[in-house]
Amino acid sequence: MIGKNSLEKVIIIKKNEILGNALVIMPIALLFILIIYILLLYITNSLASLNVLLLISSVIAFAGLWLTSFSLLTNSLETRRKVSIDILFDLEKNERFFKSKDIVMKNTDLQMDNFLDSQSYIGGERRRLEDIQESFKHCTNIYEFLALSIRNGIIDEDIFMSLHKARFLKFWRKVEPIITTIQQREFNKKIYENIEWLAKRCK
Repeated sequence: MIGKNSLEKVIIIKKNEILGNALVIMPIALLFILIIYILLLYITNSLASLNVLLLISSVIAFAGLWLTSFSLLTNSLETRRKVSIDILFDLEKNERFFKSKDIVMKNTDLQMDNFLDSQSYIGGERRRLEDIQESFKHCTNIYEFLALSIRNGIIDEDIFMSLHKARFLKFWRKVEPIITTIQQREFNKKIYENIEWLAKRCK
């Protein structure tokens, strides 16, 4: 489906973002504590006892942490964009995905409830419906993964919109009635909720 190397990079991106955010928060917290410390010294008329060298070294440390966090977050953003492009181009080269999508898009009876009830058919018609069902599941699972990744900020939304928006919306219009039927039958609106969310973002 999606390349293993791309998924590993996605995990690294998330770790880098968490680390970068922690590095941003930590110096702010330390600076806040330092300000309170200086205010207490001022209130108690003990400001003369403040260690200037310690203050300077603390400021340098804060600056270093901020520069490190800025660099890490910038690199993380650039890496996320690159990985987003890699994942979407991997999808472009995925023969099974395109074959499955082609089967779904060329079928004219996807809006029929009978699509979900292949067991009531026999012979070639049953096999045809089962093939469509399998193709439907394969495509929607991939789009659900992409939508969830975009929703959580792992895959860059702007890049997806630039490269894949029109084709995704065309697919969504085809499968929306089936997804709605599945949600109603299962009494669960969370089924394929991320695809729905992405479709709304694309409109």
